[in-house]
Amino acid sequence: MKLSKTLVICTLVLIADGVLAGDKELVDYRQNVMHVIGGHMGAIVAIVKGEVPYNDDLAYHADALAAAAPLAVPIFKQQAMTDKSHALPAIWEDWDAFESAAKTLEETSTAFAAAVAGGDRGAIGGALGKLGDSCKSCHDDFTEEEH
Repeated sequence: MKLSKTLVICTLVLIADGVLAGDKELVDYRQNVMHVIGGHMGAIVAIVKGEVPYNDDLAYHADALAAAAPLAVPIFKQQAMTDKSHALPAIWEDWDAFESAAKTLEETSTAFAAAVAGGDRGAIGGALGKLGDSCKSCHDDFTEEEH
């Protein structure tokens, strides 16, 4: 009985925490997730360009990026802005376009991970180009330059 009561209390605290999160916390979380995506993309580019000697890590970064990409939609569902936010209001004003761009990120990151797993350098380069285009498109339309 005591364990059930503890589980209920913990569950309620976790639910309340999500419901009561303020803009700062939501933006911080969102930025942390986007930094994860960007960090893996930066590592991927450095490896593919031959700037770092970590070719064996390429599959790890490709898989991690593909695993993180589906978070792009849920982390923006609730509109939250602070002076540190780089998100443009266009995300929520044209949610369908944003969701489509995020879906493209999912698709291109998954395709890139598959290309890396296949080992064909030409396919890897082509898939990386499409992945980069999907990142750029979303940043062009929905992200403010860092201030």
